[in-house]
Amino acid sequence: MLFGNSKQTAYLVVRSCCFFFMFSPIFSQSSPADTLLKELIFLKQTPSIERLHTVSKNIQPITALITTEKDYYMWLEIQNNLGYYYQQFGYIAKAITHYEIAWNTYRSHAVSKYDIIEYCLQPLGNLYIKIGDLQKAERIITYYIYQSEKEKNTEKVITGITNLSVAYNNSGTYEKAIQLLKKGLLFDSKNINLQINMATNYLHQGNWKLATRYAQSVISIAPEETQAYTILAAIAIEQKAYDAAEKHLKHARNLLAQKSNTTGRTLIQWELHYTELLVAKSLYKKALSHISYCYTHLFPGIAIENELPSKKINNADPILLAVLDIQAHIYQSMGAIEKANETYEVAFALQEKLTLFYPLQETKLIQHYQHRKRVEKYLQQLYHLYQNTSQQSYLEKAFIMADKSKSPFLTASLFSKKFMNTYQHDTLVVQKQKLQEEIALFSTQIIKEKLKGPTSDIFQIQQWNLHLEQLSSTYRNITQTLTNTYKQLLPHSTPLSISDLQEHLANQETTLISYFFGEEDVFQFQVTQDHISMHRLGSATQIKEKAISFIRFFHHANTITDDISSYTHTAHDTYTMLHLPLNTNKIVLITDGLLNFIPFEALLTTDTKSIQFQEMPFLIKKSHIHHEISAVKYVHATRIQKAKDKTVLGVFPIFEGTAIALPYSKKELNSIKQYFSGQFLTRQHATYKNFKANSLEHDILHLSTHASSGTLEVPASIRFSDENVLVNQLYGLSLQAEIAILSACETGIGKISKGEGPISIARGFQYAGVENIIFSLWKVHDKTASLFMEKFYNKLYNQSPVYTEALHFAKIDYLQDPVILNAQKSPYYWGAFVFYGTPVTIEASGFTPLLAGAVILILLIIIGLIYYTFFHTAPLKNS
Repeated sequence: MLFGNSKQTAYLVVRSCCFFFMFSPIFSQSSPADTLLKELIFLKQTPSIERLHTVSKNIQPITALITTEKDYYMWLEIQNNLGYYYQQFGYIAKAITHYEIAWNTYRSHAVSKYDIIEYCLQPLGNLYIKIGDLQKAERIITYYIYQSEKEKNTEKVITGITNLSVAYNNSGTYEKAIQLLKKGLLFDSKNINLQINMATNYLHQGNWKLATRYAQSVISIAPEETQAYTILAAIAIEQKAYDAAEKHLKHARNLLAQKSNTTGRTLIQWELHYTELLVAKSLYKKALSHISYCYTHLFPGIAIENELPSKKINNADPILLAVLDIQAHIYQSMGAIEKANETYEVAFALQEKLTLFYPLQETKLIQHYQHRKRVEKYLQQLYHLYQNTSQQSYLEKAFIMADKSKSPFLTASLFSKKFMNTYQHDTLVVQKQKLQEEIALFSTQIIKEKLKGPTSDIFQIQQWNLHLEQLSSTYRNITQTLTNTYKQLLPHSTPLSISDLQEHLANQETTLISYFFGEEDVFQFQVTQDHISMHRLGSATQIKEKAISFIRFFHHANTITDDISSYTHTAHDTYTMLHLPLNTNKIVLITDGLLNFIPFEALLTTDTKSIQFQEMPFLIKKSHIHHEISAVKYVHATRIQKAKDKTVLGVFPIFEGTAIALPYSKKELNSIKQYFSGQFLTRQHATYKNFKANSLEHDILHLSTHASSGTLEVPASIRFSDENVLVNQLYGLSLQAEIAILSACETGIGKISKGEGPISIARGFQYAGVENIIFSLWKVHDKTASLFMEKFYNKLYNQSPVYTEALHFAKIDYLQDPVILNAQKSPYYWGAFVFYGTPVTIEASGFTPLLAGAVILILLIIIGLIYYTFFHTAPLKNS
């Protein structure tokens, strides 16, 4: 797809030289503008990467001396030129940094008569697209479209629409891109860039007819437009018309050869199109030769060993990942599975580096979706290799990579918050925490304003977006500085060790079961203290259908009781489908995709004709079950002390006298007070502000209120007495509580993000730093929740100080309670609440396994001394 105005970068180079002749007579010899101008002339004489580094270093001391508008004008000029040239030499991160400096300077000082859109914002937005930071690209481009509309500058509006449609296309929101492009075509129905992007989006949608129509329209207007031919070629490949595809592609290549401004990147994109044709024709060796050509342009002067770039190469350009994906596919098609795996492993290493560019998690989630597809291909190959060879190493590699793709950003946030709590007085840590809060605040304000629809304040949204853009850039820089100082903050700094995992499982007599829900297949891993296995459960489509058929029983309170036999059959069928082990006392589950919404404890281990819920063979009767977000989090989780001595921060808005009143919430409050002391915020005192002010003083956070899972447009939310708090707001918190208990509806439900899980209220609390959490999977009744929580706290205080065990025993007690009617023993009433977190408790005495080992060692030494004294020393005395 095109990147809007193609003339802007070349024009930027020319106008800087003109600027010298226009203004040099009025600069004094000592002015900062004069010094900057000399540096710019030095750079332009013979641009090189060495000169770029020199100029960047030389201008740093001048920053503090800039005072006049001419100084700022020249500062903008040199920063944008540095951005331009760094981009030309392939230093994308440095280019972005200089453009961002120019943009922030302009915002602070509003230099008159400087075209910030053309010389800074357009290339900056395109660079954000290039590295995949689509959220920041959208904010920048939306802003300059808005400004251009105010100025009635149609050309820049169309450029912005073109570029924004690229961002939407790259995020997979093709319909959104198409609607935007239709708006642009109202300004200029013959615009080539708009029509090319329209054709591309229809191609990705699978609408070949409309894609062909727009591509042919472009050719009728501009026969030299190469991208129209590559689109027609892609359609021909889909239709298996390979001769036609090759004809289109060769014509496009001839046109590129005739253009003087053809870039290496453009040639790589053509090579990828041609490679796809060769793969479709099964010409794999020839396809690999074209992959080598791509590397020659991506890494000029760098030798590529074994047909693959090094994992250490810092060029984390998404186009490189596209090349690696095609190369891995070629190897797989050739049956060279080991080579395909090596290729994916290089892609994984580069993906980790690319992720460091993204300061905000929304962008990370978009990129993770593509990464997950790569991981699935890798797992499929390792699974087949294991089937053919029985080599354990393949299983271990598969499990570790699958786990790295599970909630990576949530896991990283938990470790980061734990680290920041340890170094909470570090200046950078303090700055990062403050920035997190501000980013969360402005993100939420933008969402809430947009939700107003036609009455939303567009100008206010733009101002907040600008401020958010500046905050996120600063946040990225501070995060990079922190990770350079503290390597343990890097995403890959806490690797998973299979031996460590198995040792934990042995200590806790537990079996770990982890699922990977891909687009094609669903895999399950089972890990015990001495064994690891991998199973393909079936196609993703089959598993999805069966999972939905089970989950639907929990949409309403009477769905199960209205058709108990259907429920029992489906519950056992789902149990069988999920390949759960028999006779396993303790299970830690790491779910994925739709499986996040299944109440596993409510599955039936055998089929039954009973209609008495108390008698049914629920899985909860066979196994203690708790959940974790990843195996690496399970291994490195903070171990906790017994719960008896903990204090509670309770939030009970109750909402008396309103349509959303929670009368049984008062009973829930009183039952907690029977067992635990603490601070309880009720009615008008149950505000979000009061919650934040007191959250660090208590071990247990208990919120009894209303919550919502949200929709595709509206994020999940939880209600305090004064405001409805969106999940985005929680991201800015830094909580240190041991556990959060969310006694509200759907607190574990939210829009699914591939690999990361539901974007739910529960995730918001976890992201804020709470390692252990209890939440609900569906709408729970106020009265039932109150009764259930009373049983939970009773068990926690009197029977087991371990949260997951207390929850388990509370459910068993609920099922066996003779006072509760059979209909209300339906799993709908007791199965909603699940526990995520560490399953073990360390007693307050601190008698850890390490200490126990030391004690045993000392005892053995003492016994040895006694033995030696008795059997060796004593006889000598008798001789």
